[in-house]
Amino acid sequence: MNTREAIEWTEEMVNLLRQNYQIETNEQLAQRFGISTRTLRRKAKSLGLTKSEPVTKTKQIEELVRDMYPNHSLNEIAAEANISWRTVRRMANQMGLTRTPEEESRMRSRIRTNLIRSERRRITFGLEQRTNMKLVCNVERIQLRHKLKGAGYIVFKGDNTIYYPLELKRHPIREEHGRKVGLTFAPWCPPAVI
Repeated sequence: MNTREAIEWTEEMVNLLRQNYQIETNEQLAQRFGISTRTLRRKAKSLGLTKSEPVTKTKQIEELVRDMYPNHSLNEIAAEANISWRTVRRMANQMGLTRTPEEESRMRSRIRTNLIRSERRRITFGLEQRTNMKLVCNVERIQLRHKLKGAGYIVFKGDNTIYYPLELKRHPIREEHGRKVGLTFAPWCPPAVI
């Protein structure tokens, strides 16, 4: 018993096939029609359709690499094309693609900026950094913490509470600036010795 269902080709489907057979891959067209590539090839053959230049996945990837190469890294292109960065590099070399120093600089700057933003978001949400980049999230707060430490305040790394010894001459203006940038102040009570 034959379990295959016959595909009813409408005039609209045939016209669509004729219009797009030269410019789309068989996989794309078969997916659009909801049929197998074998059925599509059979119909194209019965209509006398042939591809003057094969439209393959490789050709589409080559176009993507050519378009993205001046402004994107090999890893970005590889992720978009779903191939390895080594394949992207090989294809770019075969096509003779190069970047100007300005394009290279812009691309590296954009990637670094995106990486810094990503790492800062991770720090903001209390996650570990993925890189060893030194990130300064709040320069004003860091400078103020340093000044307060130099003035005799007790500053612990990673803690936003600044402690002051009871005998310390306090600096109310600096403390007010500290409160504005998210620092809190508390008296220092040394731990009891048992």
